[in-house]
Amino acid sequence: MSDEFSIDRPFPHMLRAILGAVGLLAIVAPAWDFRRAFLHPGWHSLFFGVITLGAWAVGVGGVWAAAFGEDQRWRVDDGEIEIARRNLFRRWTTRLRSSDIAEISISETEWDSRANTFGVVLTLRDGARFETAGVETCADAEEIERRLRAALGLAG
Repeated sequence: MSDEFSIDRPFPHMLRAILGAVGLLAIVAPAWDFRRAFLHPGWHSLFFGVITLGAWAVGVGGVWAAAFGEDQRWRVDDGEIEIARRNLFRRWTTRLRSSDIAEISISETEWDSRANTFGVVLTLRDGARFETAGVETCADAEEIERRLRAALGLAG
């Protein structure tokens, strides 16, 4: 009997756009604002250079996250988890069987501004980890874990 179900872990388009825009702004703005310090170098250029490099580090991180942050859709069926992944540049699929999985556990994410959320973590034998999107209660995460174990034929 098939107990097929799916789990989505989206990367929202608006978040992707905001990260990309803020990242580009953090790269371009200090270079433009401090251009005179770099066009006429002097001892003061070091001060502005450190500020610019710090802003670029943040900006590159934002652009990188926007470009390579991935959407995931898990499709779970008898004995297999198929994780369809995509970012701005490519799509790929990872297929997992029970023999690939070293551990299934529940993780808790603590938040200052709201209640904690819970996710199910698959740790593979090669050390890679996949985590479901956060759910509101530990009971919901335990139910997802139970269904994953049942679909893979793993003891709980």
